[in-house]
Amino acid sequence: MGKVNSKISSEDCAKFLKKTSFTKKEIYQWYKCFYKSCPEGFISKEQLLNMYYGVFPCGNPRNFVDIAYKAIDLNNDGSITFDDFIITLDVCKRNSNEKIDWIFRFFDVDNDGIINKKELTNFVDAIYQMLGKKEVESLLDNTVEKRVNTILSSLNTNKDIITKEDFGKLINNNQTKELLAIIKLMI
Repeated sequence: MGKVNSKISSEDCAKFLKKTSFTKKEIYQWYKCFYKSCPEGFISKEQLLNMYYGVFPCGNPRNFVDIAYKAIDLNNDGSITFDDFIITLDVCKRNSNEKIDWIFRFFDVDNDGIINKKELTNFVDAIYQMLGKKEVESLLDNTVEKRVNTILSSLNTNKDIITKEDFGKLINNNQTKELLAIIKLMI
């Protein structure tokens, strides 16, 4: 792919003004920043992985990046474009049901409308791998199994699944806020 235009069109800016809560000035700034970092017009999975290695040098972020890339690539075309980036950024800065839905999709890898124990385990494991052994040892629930069991038991159900409704309750749970704070730092 060749170099993409580094100035956003007025039509695209208008589209993002409607789709996001950003101002025109903010959209122009994010666009300029995005294309300065990604002159090809997209972020590859390898680029994202390298960014995460820079932030988490003591861990292995590969599995987390696989999950994150899939969640951020909103149109599932195999690349993170400016459209994907700005919409995800907008959702992440909000405190809304839309943000809860997006985070839920982050966990719900198979898109079946529930988070099963395997998905939750894989997600927590990906985060723990990314953080690295030393960082994980300092956490209250310092094994994947402990963290998953804490999350599931906090729902007071006998199920090994989390519905979207359960997830909304879970987000407000103090034991889960530590995990969500980590996620927020990463996206």
